[in-house]
Amino acid sequence: MIDIVTINKDNKDGLEKTILSVINQTKFDEINYIIIDGGSTDGSKEIIKKYKKYFGWSTSRKDKGIYNAMNKSLEHLQGDYVLFLNSGDYLVSNDVISKVLKYLHDETFIYGDEVLRYKQKRIGVVNKEVSYVEIEKPLYFPPIINDGFFNTNALPHQATFIKCDYMKTHPYDENYRIISDWIMFREGVLENKVSYKHIPVVISSFDMYGISSNSGGMNEINDYLSKKGK
Repeated sequence: MIDIVTINKDNKDGLEKTILSVINQTKFDEINYIIIDGGSTDGSKEIIKKYKKYFGWSTSRKDKGIYNAMNKSLEHLQGDYVLFLNSGDYLVSNDVISKVLKYLHDETFIYGDEVLRYKQKRIGVVNKEVSYVEIEKPLYFPPIINDGFFNTNALPHQATFIKCDYMKTHPYDENYRIISDWIMFREGVLENKVSYKHIPVVISSFDMYGISSNSGGMNEINDYLSKKGK
């Protein structure tokens, strides 16, 4: 069984899109689906109620941030691997989990590829009207990851299946707002020497307007590295 965790705060449209991408999986019977909402007031609670029968566990109450919300899921994990797929992100096709299952063996981190999704501004030639079009850009990850990789990149939590046993003993550092998944993956690979594997499957579509795309992440990385003495 695979656990999929979706966290949400005031993003009802994105939440519903994410939920539908999970519950429409051909192998949904292999999924324990967990929804953690941060006390939304935009109608997200109604979306959660609408699909409640599909969830192994769900809650809607104020939390202390993204990673606090993610950590809340850990005691409710039931499978061998967990995927964190936050609201606004979605599985790219209904057979993603079916494709992934054959690759889930013993490695601690099993990561695929993803599609980056963002809006591009366009200005009309004649009337100068401003419009936006959605652009999708595939992002492929290398089979070997090292210190150099983590200097400029991170494994995508929305396309990485993590051993539940490892996740439960290495929860996200709640002292950071943006980079705690980068920290967890970096320390896992470079310090704890966990096993990992890249698989040739495009897993998810990632909303580039999410908080993890915020440039403030570099400030947090610099703070983290300075504390590590690097």
